[in-house]
Amino acid sequence: MTKASIQPKSAVAFGTMVSLWFRRSLPLLFMVANFGSSKAALSESPNPLSLEDALQLARQRNGNLRAAVFNFKASQSRVRQAAGAFLPTLTPSFRYETGSTNLQTGPFKGRTNDQATTTDLSAGWRLLDSGERHFTLAGARSEARAQELLALQTLRNVLFNVHQQFYDALRAQELLKVEEAQLKRTETILDATKVRVENGSAARKDILQATADALNAKSSVLGGRNRVATSQATLKATIGWDNPQQSPELQKTAEPKLVPLAETLDQALASGVQNRADLQAERNRLEEQRSNVRLAEIAAGVSFFLDASAGKRFSPDVLDRNGLVLFATIPLFDGNRAREAVRSSKYVYESDKAIL
Repeated sequence: MTKASIQPKSAVAFGTMVSLWFRRSLPLLFMVANFGSSKAALSESPNPLSLEDALQLARQRNGNLRAAVFNFKASQSRVRQAAGAFLPTLTPSFRYETGSTNLQTGPFKGRTNDQATTTDLSAGWRLLDSGERHFTLAGARSEARAQELLALQTLRNVLFNVHQQFYDALRAQELLKVEEAQLKRTETILDATKVRVENGSAARKDILQATADALNAKSSVLGGRNRVATSQATLKATIGWDNPQQSPELQKTAEPKLVPLAETLDQALASGVQNRADLQAERNRLEEQRSNVRLAEIAAGVSFFLDASAGKRFSPDVLDRNGLVLFATIPLFDGNRAREAVRSSKYVYESDKAIL
């Protein structure tokens, strides 16, 4: 999918299309990126680099995009970790000890060898708490959604940058050709002026103007070459080009077609505020911080939990043990740390609201 092939009727349709593509392409993104043969085939191909190839390389190799996807996958793991707190635990354990004792005095002196084996199976389940698990899970889910949206926005930005940088590089190459032709023209005029001066058909001062024109043209060529190198370097950085000493030959493309706007300015503003992935990510971060405020308030007040446990020992003796524990705490005095933690969380929440 390339930017040129997307002609949505509205920002909502565009956001839906890209979001569906992104979710379906996450496994493919890592699978393709890890195939060295695929990467080499794109980067070492003798054919000119097309816009579609540049977009594919960016999807595979762009560091910002890969980092955003890894952040999203890490946030998904944190969601599963938070959800695991609602499930019971089952822990088998085995312990083997061996040692010796050498008693050198007394009626029982002598060396004895000691061996002990312990085999246990314990289970536990937190039946109730004061809300820590709930708000931890809610915050993790909000963070995961925010990271997903940030990865989507990163993808959009990367694809946009590839389009822009690809056309900038092509433009710089075409401008360089014009500047080189202008340099050749001024050098020809300078040679002709020198011949005319020698023949006496032109004043000697005309050489100065022709020389100045030739030097200006040479300066323009140097600037054009610098623009070509800079634009290619920017594009190579975005697509993750392997060889820093070599620049890809870019394939010329047809001029992009201008699509008439289907929305008014007010409609575009409303749609953008509602559907932009980065703004949606900020809203989810706001929800995450709201959960952090509630966790801080719980820690500053009465907190409790109710745990059920069961265990069985198989050696050296066989026994069963069961238990139910209710534990409650309240920080009567902690140097105002819990109260200030609540206040700090609320300030961060207000800061996030202001940023949004």
